[in-house]
Amino acid sequence: MASSDKTENLKLNLWKGTDKPEREDFNNDNLALDKAISLVWKLAEKKVESNDGGTFLVGEYIGDGFATKIIDLGFAPRLVFVFCEGEPLLSFNDATADSAVKSGILVEGKGSLGIAQEERGFKVLCPPSASPTGATPLLNLKAKKYVYIAIK
Repeated sequence: MASSDKTENLKLNLWKGTDKPEREDFNNDNLALDKAISLVWKLAEKKVESNDGGTFLVGEYIGDGFATKIIDLGFAPRLVFVFCEGEPLLSFNDATADSAVKSGILVEGKGSLGIAQEERGFKVLCPPSASPTGATPLLNLKAKKYVYIAIK
């Protein structure tokens, strides 16, 4: 059964405790994420420049385990995609009915769960406890490496 709620931008599932996720729901979410990531990488490969002469930046950071972390790019990005290296973009814990979200996308100031626009970059979230929505952003786990691409 698809979730009762969806994320704003990619329409990914946000399950409540009473929802019953099925494999197809995860497969559809993975396809949506794959499509978004593919678009970002295609743009990067072409070294896309915006109308105002913008460029892209590929970078990484190591999580420090705090609830929030600001990544200073030196500019306000139009698009950011971030993920935890070597980890699934999204995973589901059957025992707790929670989802661990280890990726995020930010487009024109609007972000998926766990990522937000900052004046000179972006902010990632890693709350100390599970989210009431059942989907918890884990974009700053201690000692984990995160990779991002940002387009100016």
